[in-house]
Order: sequence, then structure tokens, then C-alpha cells
Amino acid sequence: MTLSAGQKLGPYEVLAPIGAGGMGEVYKARDTRLDRVVAVKVSAKELGERFQREAQAIASLNHPNICTLHDVGPDYLVMEFIEGTEIKGPLPIGEALRLAIQIAEAVSHAHRHGVIHRDLKPSNILVTKSGVKVLDFGLAKLIRANAAPSPAQDNLAATLTQHAVTQDGTILGTPRYMAPEQLEGQEADRRSDIFAFGLVLYEMITGCPAFEGKTHANLIASILAGEPKPVTSFQPLIPPALVHLINTCLAKDPDDRRQNMHDVLLELRWIAEGGSQAGIPKPVVEHRKRRERLSWAVAAVASAAALALGFLHLRETPAPADPVRFEQPVPPKNTLRGYDVPAVSPDGRSFAYTGITSGAKTMLWLRRLDAVQAAALPGTEDSRLPFWSPDSRFIGYFANGKLRKIDANGGPPQILCDTPTFLGGTWNRDGIIVLGKTNGPLHQVTSAGGEPKPLLQLDTARKETGQGWPHFLPDGRHFLYASLSSEVGKGGIYLGSIGSQESRRLLDTVSNASFVSPGLLLFGRGRVLMAQQFDSGKLQLGGDPFPVADLVGRSEVTQNSIYSSSPDGALVYQSEISSAADLQPAWYDRSGKRLGSVGEPRIYRQGTLSPDEKRFAGQILDPRVGTYDIWLLDLTSGILSRMTSDPSTKDTVAWSPDGREILFGSNKSGILNLYRKVVGGGDEQLVQASAEAVYPAEWLKDGSFLYMSFQGKSFYRLPPGAGSKPETLLKTEYSKDEPRVSPDGHWVAYNTDESGRWEVYIASFPGFTERRQVSNNGGVQGYWRKDGKELFYLSLDGNLVSVPIKPGAALEAGIPKILFPTRVPVAPQWDQFAVTGDGQRFLVLESIEGEAKPFTIVLNWTAAARR
Repeated sequence: MTLSAGQKLGPYEVLAPIGAGGMGEVYKARDTRLDRVVAVKVSAKELGERFQREAQAIASLNHPNICTLHDVGPDYLVMEFIEGTEIKGPLPIGEALRLAIQIAEAVSHAHRHGVIHRDLKPSNILVTKSGVKVLDFGLAKLIRANAAPSPAQDNLAATLTQHAVTQDGTILGTPRYMAPEQLEGQEADRRSDIFAFGLVLYEMITGCPAFEGKTHANLIASILAGEPKPVTSFQPLIPPALVHLINTCLAKDPDDRRQNMHDVLLELRWIAEGGSQAGIPKPVVEHRKRRERLSWAVAAVASAAALALGFLHLRETPAPADPVRFEQPVPPKNTLRGYDVPAVSPDGRSFAYTGITSGAKTMLWLRRLDAVQAAALPGTEDSRLPFWSPDSRFIGYFANGKLRKIDANGGPPQILCDTPTFLGGTWNRDGIIVLGKTNGPLHQVTSAGGEPKPLLQLDTARKETGQGWPHFLPDGRHFLYASLSSEVGKGGIYLGSIGSQESRRLLDTVSNASFVSPGLLLFGRGRVLMAQQFDSGKLQLGGDPFPVADLVGRSEVTQNSIYSSSPDGALVYQSEISSAADLQPAWYDRSGKRLGSVGEPRIYRQGTLSPDEKRFAGQILDPRVGTYDIWLLDLTSGILSRMTSDPSTKDTVAWSPDGREILFGSNKSGILNLYRKVVGGGDEQLVQASAEAVYPAEWLKDGSFLYMSFQGKSFYRLPPGAGSKPETLLKTEYSKDEPRVSPDGHWVAYNTDESGRWEVYIASFPGFTERRQVSNNGGVQGYWRKDGKELFYLSLDGNLVSVPIKPGAALEAGIPKILFPTRVPVAPQWDQFAVTGDGQRFLVLESIEGEAKPFTIVLNWTAAARR
């Protein structure tokens, strides 16, 4: 039975289809009695008995890692609605162990309650924000004493019906995850689930199925008689104890496997906790034996991973002959900023990173390699993008519009200079610090502080918009940097030097880059970290680039890969941008009470509320192509629908006053221009082509458009009507953003960094006279209440602030009042919250609290490059 949105099954209103299979169809629905979202599974009529068996199986189980059954209807099941993604590999070993333990706990619980799953496979395991959920007990077998066994052939027949063979004979589904005894028509028992679990765990670690076959017969023959490729060929440093467990789970004879899932669970926990040397990668064990005389390392480090980190601290002994790779978890309840990179100290003894604690407080964290845990450095709130002094004593970082430094051995931070916009820093032996900028050229300042001065100029011929991610070469005079351009293909990795305006392109890839002895250039290309020979004396590249690590996190917003390397080859990176990169739209009231989230977490850049307050138009990253598209989020159903889909980047959305169209920026023609599009269909129409890249700002009631230059130095208005010419409203040397006109059209709120940090101002419109600052201690993203009597903004430390306004010929602004703190990672030039017209509810794009992805550490990675 196929259902459509709006239909009801009892008290359940169908919202949207989720999926379909041989067991029936699944829909997202709303429980009208309890006002909650649920999943409704509608039975296929011919499978009524098996459908009832699924209900009995789920009803007998109560476990946080098993999908919960809420209700049962005559031909449907009502279960919890789970927002998650299918489990997929390859995963870092630590992450794979963490998730495997949760799966084993769920299956062990089911077995203890007399339920065999019989269809355990990756598509039946979802990874959510809170952990794993095991689904689909449609083929489950009840093994209680009073339950008659099902015919053995029912296993294979039902599965092959549900997951058909394609016309060319390729197997698509469950047979790939069946135990040999099931394929031979024998009765499945708990050990069959253990075999399937071994297959799932194998795939989590390797990213590949254990058994493959082009045809049905080939696949079955492989499972019955073949052996999977060793997991060590995919993960050379996998703990031997984990290899042994996987091999035991995959034994052909059920008697040779672990005999119950609880034993598997206990062994997984033992391996995850460090176990013994049997659970440590062999290279790490051998390396540790060579250093046993160094008692401080053994005493300081409590786990195998932390011990391996300690090896970086001791450069006086020879490095191991081969690279050693392992993981280092982030402290609990600590996430990382999506685009921030870790910073390894030049001496290789420590690394620093910015971590977001619960409550959205960002701190600078230091991981000393002779310590057991990372520690937050007091006084470093709102820190970003750390980098080290050449003697490894000080850490430079950015916070609240200032460049600061702090002694890694302790002491208060010191302010060096104002720097409202920034994109990385580097520090040489002469005390010169070079700073990157998102919307300007590189600047330099001394490590003692002072006024930053431009180091280079922007190249207007290739439409250069910013210069970021600087990195000094060994001579302390030449440096690498990323050139950002508004025109596709014009950016890249460039080489510059102190005291010269000359620069030249080394690579056409836009990325942060670094030099590593004995002569390699590291840089990102997509999700792959690459290296290429580089002569730091002749300043020339040689040979071909080669991969160093794949699945490395990358931010397409700031054009950087999430990695850092010390000069002698200690590499730290994250396998993907952390969950802090994902933002969750959520409603709050004025008191700060969280009213609920909308939709699912995505990598939002920014968004804006429709005039009728029923939809939210946001920019969301498309990870397949690395650019942003416009999506519409229905605030009632939580359903996302795509507005744009070409591979160009879209930026900043403004709604038409009637809510029927949107205005946005797109670089589809090579430069960021203004486009408009009807909501619900139609082609994009070019509104304004400009010689410089521009951002849309607001669609006014009279039909005119407000927009600004790419660098935010100028505000413009384009009157309605074909052939109209834009007029300049405000032009200064300071960065400006987010102009919003008051409801009566007489005033405009906007933010600028002219005071040295971002603040919110109000001025007359359109003349931008009678100007006054209305924020205190920093602020961005001003929004008017519909009656014009209140203005809201975000403080730089993430508080939602209200300013009372007395409108009139001489507008008066009151004292700012903090309404509530948010978990918004404030970005001054992005719209990260919206407010309803009555000023009572706020939709914010908040960071997700949760466990961050671990750091991956690779010691002596250059050994492989030398070979």
C-alpha cells in the first residue's frame, strides 16, 4: 500500500516516504496525540506472518542501541524515527571499536532475550548523534522455548525475495552477509549473527566487503569456501587481537567461532581499553622496547595511544625505520571547529588546537606529549587557528578581533595587535609574524606587538580576494601562502618573501601548505593530503606529487586541509571535519529555552527566514563537489528541498518581500554575481553582472536590491526596473556586512570592523548619516523586530542580545541586554540566526555537542617518501 503526505493511519499523519523493501514501506509520520515524529512501517500483505514476527521481536527488546517499537496497528508498526546514516567504512580503528561495541551490546541484548536477528548488515545499522541503532528485525527468529522454529529454507528464500538478483546476476543485498550454514539451508542460531557481525566489522575497518562475487553462484562459493583479504592489507597497524577476533567470527564452522555475542563484546572492550601488547600495533611495541630505559614515558602515559604520542617527545633517539600511525582521542564533551587546524610545535613535543566545550565556549587546548591528557589554557576564550613561535615556547592565536600570544608553560595571554579578519599565521626566528586575511593581503607584525602592515598587495588582474595560510620556509625569509580568488582557476599556492612585493605560483591547488625536511612540500588536494619534492634552497618543485594520507578533513569555506606537521615529520590530522562543522537549526524562546530542532544537522554556512516564517533558506555544503548550494528547510515538516544544483558556489540568500523568489550570489559565470529564482521551479535569472564579485544583502519592499562588494568595503542599491544602474550608498576602507533596513525604511543596521572589532551600528537610510554604535563588546548580524522597536544581534562570544529602539525622526537606542547564550560558532560575516517578526522566537544554527573525531598521528611519515 503506497501512502502520500497527509494520509493518516490511525493517529499517525504521513509526512514523507523513507524507503521500501520486501517487508513493506516505511514513512516518516507525526504522532498527532503526542506531537512527535515517528517512523511507520506498513506491511506487505503477503508477509503478514513475518511482519507480526518482527513486531514480537522488537517488542521483547529494550536497549538504547535498538530501534524502539512505539505502537502496533492492524498492518503497520510504529517505531522511533531515527536520524542517522548507514554505517560505512573505512573508519579509524578507535571509531570502529567504539561503534562495534555498541552493535555487539545490541545484538548481545537481543540474544539474551531469545531473539536472533538473521539479517545483520550495514544498511540495518544507523549511526546517529547519540550512537548506533540496530534496525529491521523483519527476519528475526524467536528462540524461546514455546516458539516453534521456522523452516530453514525460509531464511534464504525470504532474503533472496527481499533483495533480488539483478538481470546480469549481480548480488545486491543480504546474501553477502549470510553465514555458510544459512546458505546451505541449515538452521540459523546465535553464531550466525556472530558471523554477520564479523562481516560488518570487517567492512567497517576496510571499507570493502569481505566476500564478493559477480554472480549469485560466485558470491555463495566465496562465502562457503573462500577467505577474505587480510584486514592488515588495508590497516597495517590494526591491533593483532582485533585481527584474531575478526578471523574467529568469520570461521566457516560455527563451532570454531565465538559461541556467544557477550564474549565478543567483552573482547572488544578489552581491545578498546588497551588490553595487553597483543592489542598494540607491532611497530609501536617494538619501538617502545627500544625506549624502555626512558622511564618518564612509561610513567606519564596511561594508554597505548598516549604512549605512542610520547615518542614524538624524544628526538634524541633514532626514529623508527617505518612510519607508525595511531589515533589520539579528543577529551570528552569537546568538539573542534570545522575549519581550524591543529598546530604541532616545531620541536615535536606538543600540539595545540581549539576545542569547543559544552556551552559553545571555545578554548585553546595544549596536548603535551609527556602528559596523559590535553589541557585547556586559561584566558583563551574564543580562540582560533593557533600557530607556534620557532622556539616552541609561545602559541600565537586569534580571539575577539585580536592577535594574541600565550606562553605554553603558563601565564596570561598578551594582545599583540588588532586583526578583525584572519586566515592563519606563521612566526620566524627574527620575531616577524605574517598574518593571513580572508579579504585582504598578507600583513606582518613583530612578535612584540604593534600595528600590522601590508606585506603584499592583492593581484587585481587575477581577481585575488584574500591571502591566507602563510608558512615560513627554513630560511625564515621566504614563505608559502594560499591565494584566494573570486574567479575559478586563478588561485593557488604561492611563494613570497619578506621585503619584496614579488610572488609566484607554485601549485594551482588552493590549500594550506607546509615544508617538511628533508625537502617536501605538504598540501591538500580534495580529501587527500599530498606531498611533492621541494628544494628550499633553489625554491623549486621536483618530481610528481604523491599521496600521504586520504580521508583528511577539508574546509571548502576557508580552503584548508585539517592537518599540521612538524619540520621533522610528525604529522597530525583529522580524518574528517569534526561534528562542529555540522550545524543544527533549532528554535529558542526569549528566555533561552530550547523549543526543539528542525531537520537534520548539515554543514550550513548561513541562512535566512522567509517572510511568512514557514521556511528557512540556507547554504549547505555539497561534499561531492565541495561547493555550497541553496536548500529550503520546511520548518513544519523538517523536510529539506534543493533550490540549486550546479557545481558553482552560492552565497547569501535574500527573500523577496512576498516570499515567492530568492536573491542569491553565484560564481557560475566565473565571478560572484547576483541571481534570482522563483521558489518551486524555473531557471535562475541574472540580475546584475559586475566587474567585481558581489554579495546580495536584502530585497527591499520597493523591489530594489541591496548588495555589497566581495571584500565588504562598499554597499550598493540596484533600483527596480530593467536597465537600472546601481548606486553607491557607502564606501569606506573598513569591512562591512549585513545591512538591514528598518521596517519603516528610515534606518539601516549593519556591522563593521572599523573600531578594531566587529560592532553593530545604526544609520539613516539611504544616506548612512546620523550613525551610532548600538552594540557593546562586539556584535554582528543585526535583525529588526517587525515593529522596529527592538534590534537583535549576536555578540562575538555567542550571546543573543536585545537592544530596545525608540523609532522616530531621531531614533534612540537603549542599553543592550543579553537574552541567552547560544552554541553558535560566531562567524562575523555569515547569517547564523533569524528572529520571528514578534521577537519571541529565534532560529539559530548551533554547534552539535558530541564526541569529536580523534586525531590521527603519523610518526616518521617521511620514511615512506624517502623510499
